[in-house]
Amino acid sequence: MPVMVVGREGTLEELDRRLFRTGVSDAAVKRLRAAIRAENPDVDFANLRPGTVIRLPNAPELRARDDLSFDENIAEAVGATRDQLTSELKDLAVTVRGRQRDAAAARKTARSLLGSREVRAAAAQDAGVARAVESVESALTSEDEADSQRQETARAAVSQWADGLAALDRLAP
Repeated sequence: MPVMVVGREGTLEELDRRLFRTGVSDAAVKRLRAAIRAENPDVDFANLRPGTVIRLPNAPELRARDDLSFDENIAEAVGATRDQLTSELKDLAVTVRGRQRDAAAARKTARSLLGSREVRAAAAQDAGVARAVESVESALTSEDEADSQRQETARAAVSQWADGLAALDRLAP
């Protein structure tokens, strides 16, 4: 079922330019207005507010037959919001990759220190140090695995959000 989002229009009659195709008879307009009112019993058509969503009947006389119809102002606002979200999504992806890269570098440094001659010598002389080194190495391995999972989750989320923004583009070009 098609829907329309109210922009600056204050009444159902003010939506006519967006609702009806050119040359629609007065009788058809009257019939379709009644159908629109019936489809939206909770909407005050004498006092419409911007952003109100109106369900429309399927009718060949209507401009919006199987999609979402925005007025120019709402379409602009949706476009600006989409652009902002796209930019922030790219920034988020860069931030996530940077933090993951930093965390991987820190784990690499920790492994390098654990493998140093001094730490190996201390571990060989003290069982407590050896257990601590083993525990840290195990934690680093676990963190590698968790980081890999976080990377996959982040990639999937960014892809899903990008798909959502692309769907918004199709709704409100």
